[in-house]
Amino acid sequence: MSGEPRPTRWWRFVTWRHWGVFYLNPVFENTFVFFHAFLQGPTRFADTGVDLALFVVLVMCMSTYGFLLNDAVDCERDLGHGDDNVFAGLSTRSSTLVVVLSLLLNLPPLLWFRAVPGFLLTWVLWFVVTTAYSLPRPYLKGRGLVGLIAVMLAMRTLPTLLILLAFDPGVDPGWFLLLVYVSLRGYTGDLAHQLHDLHEDQKDGIATYVVQKGAEVSATLLDRSLELERHALLLATASMLWQAAQTAGSGALLVFHAVLMAGLVGLVFFANLQIRRTPHIDPHRPVYPHKDVFYLLHKTFPKVALSLYLALVLAILEPAWWPVFLVTAVYVRAFSLSRLRAALRLRPAQRSRGGD
Repeated sequence: MSGEPRPTRWWRFVTWRHWGVFYLNPVFENTFVFFHAFLQGPTRFADTGVDLALFVVLVMCMSTYGFLLNDAVDCERDLGHGDDNVFAGLSTRSSTLVVVLSLLLNLPPLLWFRAVPGFLLTWVLWFVVTTAYSLPRPYLKGRGLVGLIAVMLAMRTLPTLLILLAFDPGVDPGWFLLLVYVSLRGYTGDLAHQLHDLHEDQKDGIATYVVQKGAEVSATLLDRSLELERHALLLATASMLWQAAQTAGSGALLVFHAVLMAGLVGLVFFANLQIRRTPHIDPHRPVYPHKDVFYLLHKTFPKVALSLYLALVLAILEPAWWPVFLVTAVYVRAFSLSRLRAALRLRPAQRSRGGD
């Protein structure tokens, strides 16, 4: 592979994309699913701490494999566009070795969960979809709608299903609502990403879904999909809070749940009014001009507010979880004054243009 020589220290494969293995990880984007699963007990930290640690290692290794494979395949293309690539300066043989090693690192934590019904099969499906998306053949990335669905499965649906299989074995209707919501998050996120990359994909001849449908049609579809995602968020949150209240058996907790739901309903209602006046809102833009209600609902609420709320409830019910709550708060930058000010200072939404 071409490119300027770069230091070959191994940690560059962990720190690439500004520590993307942590901040772009599909599981960490949906940490609320963990706390929902733990609240079904409520689970004692002493009984599940080792499982949680090994699960985190597993998803980090698998996510690393997916990102590295994609970068290895796209190295020449990225360098041609002037973009950075972690494999710049490495030979094809060395790059292949790094990708294979990242995959092999999955085996020890994966074997820990071998007795969990359906876990190995779901992980294998995750591996197959992730690999097929990036490899030159079949290269699902360039196969329109199939590629869009593949990203949704690999980045959201299957990792979330693994969480539920590992930590919430009691299948119930809440599973379905969670999986639908998380899948919609993945679908809208990659649809927006394809809109951002439209011009480069057209130039490179990659037949993504957006390239096939065009910017205006895709932007309208994104509007509709984001609306579905917001309503799925309402249903999934209501289901999680109801199940948590049943587990705790606390009337006071139910009151706090009701206040949270009332605020969420109000935000969704306000967003639906806004979208009628300002179509083609894209909360996934790489550089968001300011924080509006759409950014709050599609980014801040699920990743920060909902995760911290469920973690707080869990810690109150089982004090051994307080350290996990604090780690989660640090991860989502809950103590960031700038983030807090931005969340409290919402502004009117601005229209985005497809393909920008």
